[in-house]
Amino acid sequence: MAVELVFERKPKAILKINDSLLMIQRSSRHIIRNTDQLLGAFFQPIMFLVLFASVFGGSISKALPPGISYINFLMAGIIVQTVAFGSTTTAISVCSDLKKGIVDRFRSLPMSNLAVLNGHVVSDLFRNTISTRLSPF
Repeated sequence: MAVELVFERKPKAILKINDSLLMIQRSSRHIIRNTDQLLGAFFQPIMFLVLFASVFGGSISKALPPGISYINFLMAGIIVQTVAFGSTTTAISVCSDLKKGIVDRFRSLPMSNLAVLNGHVVSDLFRNTISTRLSPF
C-alpha cells in the first residue's frame, strides 16, 4: 500500500516571489513586535523636527533671504536623515539573523537565496515610508 506523491510544478519566478513575500511578512512582524524599533521609527523624525525648529529656527530664519522658509530646508533634511537612520536597522536585522543562525536554517530549505534580504529591505522600506509620512504632522 504505497502512497504516490504528487508535486505541483510552479514557475521559479513565482516561487521566488512567494518566498520573498513570506520573508516580508516575517520581517514586518518583527518590526511590529519590537516596540523600541517601532517607537523610534515614529517619534525620531518628530523629535528632530521639534528640536531643530525650536532651537535653530529663529537664528537660521533671520539669515535667510525674505520669503524663504527654514522649515522647507529642515523637512528635506529630516526626511533624508530618517531614511539614513532607517537603513541601519536593515543591516542590524540581517546581522542579527546571521548571528542567531536563522539564515543557516533558511539555506537548508528549498527557498530563494535573496528572499531573506528582500524581506528585510522591503519591510524596512514600508516602515521608512510610514515614518517619513508621519514626520510633517
